[in-house]
Amino acid sequence: MSLALHSVFATRDSYLSNMRADEPETGECSISVDLADTYGDLKEAMGIADSPQPNALRDAIAVMLEDYRYHWGNHLVNVVRALHGLDVRH
Repeated sequence: MSLALHSVFATRDSYLSNMRADEPETGECSISVDLADTYGDLKEAMGIADSPQPNALRDAIAVMLEDYRYHWGNHLVNVVRALHGLDVRH
């Protein structure tokens, strides 16, 4: 998925950002990788929610919240900022 998205954004795929607000160093990030990571985490949680297990929805929400706090939440904030920058500039 990341490669397909990379072809969409082409030369505008990279952006500079610190991965977390508490990190002073800035690094190069990728719109396509951040979107693919976020999608993958949400897809996994939705797969749990769709299972026939009795507590599937509760378990899916717990996984989603955990992943949001420690992984894709930061990706999402950064990629939205990068996408907004593309929209404003182009």
